[in-house]
Amino acid sequence: MKRILLIVLIVVILLSISCKREVTEIKIGVLLPLTGELSHYGKSTLNGIQLAVEQYNKQNTPIISLEIIDNKGNDELSKNGVTKLKEKNVIAIIGPITSSNTINASLAAQKCAIPQIVPAATHVLATRYSRCSWRICYTDDDQGNVMAHFAYYTMDLKKSYNIVDTSNIYSKGLEMYFQNTFESTKGKVVEKYYMTSGKYDLTQIANRIKHSGAEFVFMPLYYTDTYKIIRGLRKLGIDKPILGSDGWDSPLMYEKGFDLPGNNYFCTHFFYKTENPFIKEFVESYKVKFNTIPNSLSALGYDAISLIIYEIKNNKTYNRSALLTSLISLESFSGVTGSMRYNKRQDPIKGFFILKISNDGVSLNQRIEPSM
Repeated sequence: MKRILLIVLIVVILLSISCKREVTEIKIGVLLPLTGELSHYGKSTLNGIQLAVEQYNKQNTPIISLEIIDNKGNDELSKNGVTKLKEKNVIAIIGPITSSNTINASLAAQKCAIPQIVPAATHVLATRYSRCSWRICYTDDDQGNVMAHFAYYTMDLKKSYNIVDTSNIYSKGLEMYFQNTFESTKGKVVEKYYMTSGKYDLTQIANRIKHSGAEFVFMPLYYTDTYKIIRGLRKLGIDKPILGSDGWDSPLMYEKGFDLPGNNYFCTHFFYKTENPFIKEFVESYKVKFNTIPNSLSALGYDAISLIIYEIKNNKTYNRSALLTSLISLESFSGVTGSMRYNKRQDPIKGFFILKISNDGVSLNQRIEPSM
């Protein structure tokens, strides 16, 4: 009798061990600059992430909780942040958003085998060091190509004056891709101005532009310098078109009364004015929750976590290994920033928005669809 009871007990124990625990909560890490000069980028991205999580948690289980780390826009904090998030048992990490931070974080993500979804780091090499990293944004080779063709063919501009931040790999890389494409179309970069870490001489820049013969200015810079330089150059008599990149995009642009003198154009990932019902719903929900209009970073953050949510809901990817396995076979995804098809480098092929910003505010100039 005792032997039978022992056998029954062993069977019960084995059955209880073999039964899977019900997953009630999934942790996702967020690694963004929430303080410092790039905090506008980080907070906008986080807003989009939080909105998507709130919408998911209302109707689904397991619920998602966020483990948030402020990397302050710092490379070392970005790398160390991945390790800290691993210790918190997250199944994936969203971020960072700048290219330099992302390169450092992706090395750690590869070492820790944690899926990393990159919302906005566009430098071509930002995710090349990790097979665990997938982007939501397009890359700078494509962005440079789009803006070079826009200048040459759409605006009929043939001579460029480029302003480059040599301390920023994003600025250097994007300017290189722009120049390569622009000059391959028979355009010419007549002169360059090299600045470092936000240090520049506006009077010198204006004088050099005036004497260079340039028909427009190309500035692949972050918004922290963009608005100061444009306003300064306009006051110094530079009335030529000024072109730029997604680094210009900031919540500041959508504040009431915000403008920039002259005709200024930049390439970005999203524009809130649309007739698409899916995107309109996102915009309205965002405005209700945050009392402001979503910019590209908000939309990219929303799409980054929506990709993970899609995998959780449809493929039951409740842990790192399951998510990694599923993402490896990822071919396409549709989000509020558009439909995207993934290539072998785990980068999306997707569309572009070229926006105009002037004294009349922000407006859509062109929507460029991808070659699918």
